[in-house]
Amino acid sequence: LIHDQQQAYYQVLGECDRASDCTAFIAFMLQNLAVALKEGIGAPAEYAAQTPVQTPVQTPVEKPMRLSATGAKILAAIETTPSITISQLAVALEIHSRTIERHIKTLQSLGKLQRVGSTKGGVWRVL
Repeated sequence: LIHDQQQAYYQVLGECDRASDCTAFIAFMLQNLAVALKEGIGAPAEYAAQTPVQTPVQTPVEKPMRLSATGAKILAAIETTPSITISQLAVALEIHSRTIERHIKTLQSLGKLQRVGSTKGGVWRVL
């Protein structure tokens, strides 16, 4: 389905990744599915049964996300004081608490940071 339009496929994926919105990808896939279904409906039955399904998929190598300067500062502060709160981090780093929360979420998704214990009584663990 995508083999002949592989370049466009990866282009749409990249656009959606940058925009954090998958609407364009869904539209692209639905359009290609509609074309494939129309072709499949019009094809002879013996053709559909004999068509091999051996399409190699070449995916680009993902670039590892690099740690931001703010993320590194947060990890350093947490290593020093694992029980530090988001409010305390915000004051210490002179950054808004919402920004700290976003960076912590990113650090957790990258596997660099983990919360151990409860929200109020737990501590941070740098991985």
